[in-house]
Amino acid sequence: MHRANAGQKLYAGWIAGAVLVMLGTGLLMWFTDLAPLVWRTSATFVHDWLALAMGIVIAGHIGMALMRPESRRGMRTGTVDREWAELEHPLWAEELKKSPSHSPDLKDE
Repeated sequence: MHRANAGQKLYAGWIAGAVLVMLGTGLLMWFTDLAPLVWRTSATFVHDWLALAMGIVIAGHIGMALMRPESRRGMRTGTVDREWAELEHPLWAEELKKSPSHSPDLKDE
């Protein structure tokens, strides 16, 4: 079973790239002897705007998590209600129903 959906994979790749860009631009700003002024100015511009974009995306993730208590419980405990799984992730719930062993990921409540 695949653990991450396309959006999660895209987010992970974006964050990984953003961290590398933040590291590179941060080093250019910190070690002023590494590059000419125009590079450092450009690095500051990219660094600032990328930090703002990352802040917005992270705030969006926190906001979504606050609106979905069942999702938070699933991340914390590793289990979700069968009813919630069938509503939010019907293909996954159907796959678990077909598996020969009872899945600990869903609980009947």
